[in-house]
Amino acid sequence: MSSRAKLFPYPELRALEDAAFEHEVVPTRIHSLLLPVWKVTVQATVVVAEDYDLIDRHLSRGIAEAGLTTTAELAAFFSLDPLLVERALRALEAIGHLGTTDGRWWLTEVGLRSVREGRRYEVANEDRRVLYFDGFASRPLTKVCYDPRKVTLLPPDELPTGNVSRACSRGGASTRRHCRPCRATRSGPGSTCPSGSTTRVRSARRNSCTCR
Repeated sequence: MSSRAKLFPYPELRALEDAAFEHEVVPTRIHSLLLPVWKVTVQATVVVAEDYDLIDRHLSRGIAEAGLTTTAELAAFFSLDPLLVERALRALEAIGHLGTTDGRWWLTEVGLRSVREGRRYEVANEDRRVLYFDGFASRPLTKVCYDPRKVTLLPPDELPTGNVSRACSRGGASTRRHCRPCRATRSGPGSTCPSGSTTRVRSARRNSCTCR
């Protein structure tokens, strides 16, 4: 057997023991197999919801509800220093709540949602994960097939119930993770699987990975 990195590290000794003691046969040779595997990319977006700062809330509502679109208009309406208003607007722009065109401010989709729900939403992280499924039965492969440094598989009793999206309290701010599956993809020559082994293409949408 080759000593190079394996895709799914299954000990040869365990295979020999299973053949000898469970099936009562005497193995004479070990062969590696190429089995079809679905490779599915899942994208997760983490959105943090916090309480509005007082000035941020009123500036956002001024744009959304009063049609105030310039720094001067907002400063005059709220009787605030224009420099303070400009800094607050720039801060909202930095977290994706506002955009500006020709000196006029407008609310983004995240900004509009925040005004509607009274919570300041901010996209904290976007992540992608690759999951593997049995190419014959479409069953998910077990955690032995994954690099534990990159993917953590929860036991059934720790899985959330109901909707996939759930909120949890963390340091006074709620964090919501939205997961959506992307289309199944195939790996080209030279691409690698979790443990570093090369994936070979078997068909247009199925991958054939080296399993031992």
